[in-house]
Amino acid sequence: MGIRLLLAEDHQIVRRNLRTLLQDHEGWQVVAEAGDGCEAVRLAEAHRPDVAVIGLAMLVLNGIETTRRTVEGSDPVTESGLVTHKIPGIGDTRRGILIEYCSL
Repeated sequence: MGIRLLLAEDHQIVRRNLRTLLQDHEGWQVVAEAGDGCEAVRLAEAHRPDVAVIGLAMLVLNGIETTRRTVEGSDPVTESGLVTHKIPGIGDTRRGILIEYCSL
């Protein structure tokens, strides 16, 4: 049995690229994708993923609150990763993507 993943990121291109990267691993399956935190909480309850990869700075419900709700649900996600990214030239000199992993 493989690892079932939920992706939650409000930037569609980031979400699509993460899906591509993650699905390249044998045995990993993206079972649901959410464009905001509220949708991620609903999908986590419906699909019961093993791992959630959650965008940190989503607009509707931020990644920290989304993570809290998914691990405190009736059937909690046990592993969660927070993703944050900086867009080059917009308010910050740092560039690239930072992925932080936390085991809950």
